[in-house]
Amino acid sequence: MKKYYGETENTEKTEDELLNYYFKASSLVNIVLAIVVALLMFFSTNRTLAYGDQIIEKTLPIIAMAESTNNPNAISSDGGYGLYQISDPCLKDYNRANKTEFALENMLDPVLCEKVAKWYLEHLKKRLGKHYNQQTLVLSYNWGFRKVKKNDYKIPNWAKKHPNRIYRQVFLAKV
Repeated sequence: MKKYYGETENTEKTEDELLNYYFKASSLVNIVLAIVVALLMFFSTNRTLAYGDQIIEKTLPIIAMAESTNNPNAISSDGGYGLYQISDPCLKDYNRANKTEFALENMLDPVLCEKVAKWYLEHLKKRLGKHYNQQTLVLSYNWGFRKVKKNDYKIPNWAKKHPNRIYRQVFLAKV
């Protein structure tokens, strides 16, 4: 087995020890990088300038935390992909409206996933019309617009006891 000398001290290290050291360092770098990207996305001024809707801007981080616990690589058993758990029907609507051909796997890119989520929230805002507020927006994103409309835009009792604490707080808030 080859022996190597440490960078700052004259101690011998085996190849396995060096690989282990660099693997740990690169994992830490990836974690720090993911945190920096999340913070940049959250505090980006382009969000407000591009969409200008405070409800949507405040709702995006809520949905990211509730849907994926802010994990851009999340893939659910229900078929949701990425930070905002974009589904196949949602992505098909986005692709049709924007003349793009993104695949669900592309939603693992957090910037692209947020772009699709913003578009979808804007789409829901238009469909909700006079019933638009943060509760109906989040409920439509989570439960589906047709079900919200069929329920006369009221927050159902089950939503107030939602298993996801983050969603439950939104549904219990006074509008």
